[in-house]
Amino acid sequence: MNIDGVTITGGWNISSSPTTLTISPAVSGLTTWDLGANGPLVITTTNTTYTVSAASGSVSTTLKLWGGGGGAAGGAAGGGGGYSTGNFTFTSGTNYQIIVGGGGTGTASSRAGPGGGAGTGMQTAVGSTSIIVAGGGGGSGDSSGTQGGGAGGGSSGVNGSPSGSGGGFGGTQSAAGAGGNGGRRTGSSGSGRNGGAGSGATQNTSAGGSGFGNGGNGATDAGDAGAGGGGGGYFGGGGGGGSTGGLAGGGGSGYIGGAGITSGTTTAGSGSTPGNSSDAARGTSGNGGTSSASGNGGRFVITLGP
Repeated sequence: MNIDGVTITGGWNISSSPTTLTISPAVSGLTTWDLGANGPLVITTTNTTYTVSAASGSVSTTLKLWGGGGGAAGGAAGGGGGYSTGNFTFTSGTNYQIIVGGGGTGTASSRAGPGGGAGTGMQTAVGSTSIIVAGGGGGSGDSSGTQGGGAGGGSSGVNGSPSGSGGGFGGTQSAAGAGGNGGRRTGSSGSGRNGGAGSGATQNTSAGGSGFGNGGNGATDAGDAGAGGGGGGYFGGGGGGGSTGGLAGGGGSGYIGGAGITSGTTTAGSGSTPGNSSDAARGTSGNGGTSSASGNGGRFVITLGP
């Protein structure tokens, strides 16, 4: 072949990098998702295990994820979900599991604390080893006060209010957060990925969100008021303690240290606002609840990577 006086021998061999993932169960009716033709793969259904792999070869992607927001009681707001991002390459034949965290249940009941939000994350299908996680926000204190839930992490979840004085402690990179000690009652510590329950006579009245590390349940206590549950995450946050009122749960931690993650960052929320809240890909995912409302569920977004 001769092009502009230059002779080229042999055939053309033009190839493009794979862009298609397999996903089960289906998203928008599709079990194969071409990131080039269909755009980003967005998962918002909470507490469902999605199995993802490359349809063929290796698919380079960027991951963005937000944890679920904590629930609210009265004027006390739930903590916003944390945010994590990183580049990751899916390879054909190797499966990964994605679970999006639900928001904690809010409550308008007197003397009751709300549930914590659940974490959002991806793990290996074999061994359930964490790859990347965004922490869930803690549930607020009861409606008698304005004690806000700790936001999800970030390398550490934010302590519930009042920090260090009865609010649950946030999860870290190495341990779940301790329950807050309000002087009269102590909240339950987080356990592994799961947030701890708020303190109170009945610790299951406002459900924590379910997902990659469940949020802790809020509690009811007719005498001193129930406290908020901790958020789920890489390590869960502790439940709120009790003084003259129920106090807030701590946020769960995020994580970007899994095998294959590059250029990772993890950002804690602030108050009821999720981490990286201005990103258009987030929508309203991860918002902490306000005015007795439940927190919003999280989100997992996969786009073609660099």
